Amino acid sequence: ALEESRLYAETRAREQEATKLYGVTRQLATSLDRDRVLDLIVTQTIELTGCEASGIYVYDRERGGLVFGRGLNLDPELTRALFLKPGEGVGGRAFQERRPVWTRDRTAEPDLGYSPTTRVLIEAKSPRAFVAVPIMSRDEVHGVLMEYFFTPHDFTAREIQLVSTLADHAALAFENVRLLEETRRREQEASTLSRGLALLNRATRALQRTLEVDRMLVGALDE
Repeated sequence: ALEESRLYAETRAREQEATKLYGVTRQLATSLDRDRVLDLIVTQTIELTGCEASGIYVYDRERGGLVFGRGLNLDPELTRALFLKPGEGVGGRAFQERRPVWTRDRTAEPDLGYSPTTRVLIEAKSPRAFVAVPIMSRDEVHGVLMEYFFTPHDFTAREIQLVSTLADHAALAFENVRLLEETRRREQEASTLSRGLALLNRATRALQRTLEVDRMLVGALDE
């Protein structure tokens, strides 16, 4: 009877989890605003996994590393100042190696590969346990999704799989946003080209209306 009760409770929990995940998927699929996507991911990571804090770090091409994008329940100084190079710490390793990376307790793992400046910040402001999962689409890694606990925590395979699923959905949402931005950019370019051609046509007609050089030049300059 105890075993049946346990199995029933586990099945119910999985059903509720699947329902919540489906709802998140629908929201992400219909959102084409980057900030909205980031907010959805960090809030739903906490709700679905039961973690105590979450954050998304996005790759900054100009700086060549990960910077804070969005998060909940994290120290503002940490999110404002943290910068991770590829391969640095848990988040940098997840980004570089393209796989989930985690630590049960960062204080028990002093050699996580942080730079001296970052190590000081992590030791003073970061939670104790965290997992990082890369957010990837095609061959591009957009950043990493992280979940945190303020005390040591043993991450289960199911928990890591759930965070990975959220990261996959985030990658699809980012790709949709990128495609929309690309479409808008091309529409703007086409509109600019169309206006330019119309302007050139008017200038050509203005030049054809006169044979006087001075009037020709003035008309061309006006157009």
